[in-house]
Amino acid sequence: MTFTLVATFRAVDAAAAERIQELIRNVRDLALSPDEPGTSVYIPTRSQADSLDFLVYEEYADKAALAAHMASAQFQALAAEADALFVGGKAGLKLEYYDRF
Repeated sequence: MTFTLVATFRAVDAAAAERIQELIRNVRDLALSPDEPGTSVYIPTRSQADSLDFLVYEEYADKAALAAHMASAQFQALAAEADALFVGGKAGLKLEYYDRF
């Protein structure tokens, strides 16, 4: 069953925000490629009101597709730097899961 994941987080500063954007572009490019067929939607965004705030909207075919996405080298590169880039480190990443209807 298709489900949606919404990830929100805040960069520690402007330099971190630029690095996050660079890393997420790499994740997005893989997510939307044929190499990740279980990812149907991957939309990273930055707030217009505060460019340190990010929201990523994602849709996956199933939990296995999400696991494959999270195991990718591109995602792992982002995760490896999260403690230095995100306010609160990895704990500052808020994940919300939704079911499509």
